[in-house]
Amino acid sequence: MTDHRRWGSGLLLIAAGMLPAGLLTAYHYPASAYPGLYQSGVPLLTLLFALFAAGGIASAYPRIQHLHLLIPGGLSVINSLYITTLGILLSNESSALFAAWSGLTAQALLLPALLLPSFVKPRRSRMLALLTGLLFLALALLPLYSKAAAALIFRMSRIDPLLLLGFSLGLLVAAGCLSLLKLRKEFSLGGLVTGLAFLFGIGWISALRPQAREIALLFNLAAPLLAGLGTLVHWLRRMEHRALYDPLLQIYNRGYCESILSERSSVNLDPPLGIALFDLDHFKKINDTYGHQAGDAVLFQTAQAIQGELIPEGIVCRYGGEEIIVFFPGRTGRELLADLERTRKRVEGLKILHEKREIKVTLSCGAASKDTRAKPVNEVLKEADAALYRAKSKGRNRVELGEVRRPRKSAPKSSKPHTK
Repeated sequence: MTDHRRWGSGLLLIAAGMLPAGLLTAYHYPASAYPGLYQSGVPLLTLLFALFAAGGIASAYPRIQHLHLLIPGGLSVINSLYITTLGILLSNESSALFAAWSGLTAQALLLPALLLPSFVKPRRSRMLALLTGLLFLALALLPLYSKAAAALIFRMSRIDPLLLLGFSLGLLVAAGCLSLLKLRKEFSLGGLVTGLAFLFGIGWISALRPQAREIALLFNLAAPLLAGLGTLVHWLRRMEHRALYDPLLQIYNRGYCESILSERSSVNLDPPLGIALFDLDHFKKINDTYGHQAGDAVLFQTAQAIQGELIPEGIVCRYGGEEIIVFFPGRTGRELLADLERTRKRVEGLKILHEKREIKVTLSCGAASKDTRAKPVNEVLKEADAALYRAKSKGRNRVELGEVRRPRKSAPKSSKPHTK
């Protein structure tokens, strides 16, 4: 699974696509011609999307206790409900300015939220989410009970729009950079948080401009929709990860390996196809000497070293015990020899520390390749296994290639008549 998918670039693209969608909607359905749409239709849809996002987060939270899902999603729900309530209770001018302040508050609070750890104890995570929500409400309500804050908002509406846009863009870039650092492999949460920062920013800037307040309402509607979609995508990708990945080694598991071997996966198995089998040398001795926790650490670091050297060309799976299998679509065993030898040397150079003791490990490898369509994948695996056995029998810590077996051609029949 590649990093850009794990970060969530698809969700960020959806958020970006909401900008032209909002502009087209505001252009074709202006408030002057369709007042009921913005007075009743949009608030009702906002409420439904907020319930959709809140329900998704509440359903996912017991299974996925991730602060960077809980807090940004919660901010989108609270902000949208607050702005909708403002539009009902206050005049258009006042509600628009207070809505702008609320959107700016939500966008700004995403930055400290990203600095929090992803996972804490359940009680603490609920407390942090509650405190963030209360802090948002305290700041958002500030103009309602502070004349100085209200005056600040009115002055803010007269600032050059380009300066405001630059400030919002700075917050967006900061959120994007923090999400790349903290959420690069967190199953689309990086794209979700950055997308919400984008929607919050466009929303509060639009609310300050009288001619763009329809757009602000539409973006207020879009934020909880994105939060609900992001929660669903995050949940599905995390479930997919659990189904396909080994929880200890953080590589594909035996189930995914079997789907490749039985040709039920999307992996291209047409020739050429290389298969490499890795096996840790004397792994039982490591377990007996240092304990099973040390053995788990050795397995994890070895698997990560193999994956670091051989992806994206190779598909790395746990085959069983201390064996790791790597599939190389489009490459033969001989083409892979240099890569496999480099991987062996990297594992040999690992310094694995466990309880202040350094553990050294070595690796044996056998590789084979499929060069014709008639050759089944399981036959290639047998050749790689035989090559691995040869590497073990020749002293271990080496790479051996399987023999390339080509079908024998039958001898041409002689045209000469048979004579006694």
